[in-house]
Amino acid sequence: MLKIRQYDTLEGVRLYCCPHCSYESRTSLANVQRHVKYKHTKEKNFCCSFCPKRFVDKISMERHKRIHTGEKPFQLEEETVTKRSFRCPYCLYESHNSFGAVKRHIKYKHTGEKPFTCSICQMNFTEKCKLNQHTRTHTGEKPFQCDICLKGFGQSFQLKVHMYNHHEGK
Repeated sequence: MLKIRQYDTLEGVRLYCCPHCSYESRTSLANVQRHVKYKHTKEKNFCCSFCPKRFVDKISMERHKRIHTGEKPFQLEEETVTKRSFRCPYCLYESHNSFGAVKRHIKYKHTGEKPFTCSICQMNFTEKCKLNQHTRTHTGEKPFQCDICLKGFGQSFQLKVHMYNHHEGK
């Protein structure tokens, strides 16, 4: 049975963590369960007709094929931009800062594009910072250090959990 780790952070936010890698969700347990299904399952029955890459479901395979065909299905239309904010036309994401933020959001959340690849295990990521977090699971690097007991951690949330559990109120 799959054991998904769950933590309560110092900010009172529940954090769900993948038992296989550094993926985490502050939103829901279902996000981590979906991640495990798509990233860590051995069953990939859908094969790209252009390359040997295989997928857990047909939707992911079809999305991947766009890399080969050059099809760009996600176009931003003018009505998605308002005077005060920029909205994603496919979900509730909104940016009050820039149109570029919405374009990046669409690229990484709705196209399935994952341009950052781990050189050790070939796992793909949507963002460079997520690749960097993941790489530390291979290298053992622990850049987040407790100022009280000097214990090191690979991810910032691990330090926050440690501070809460071992040095509460400090």
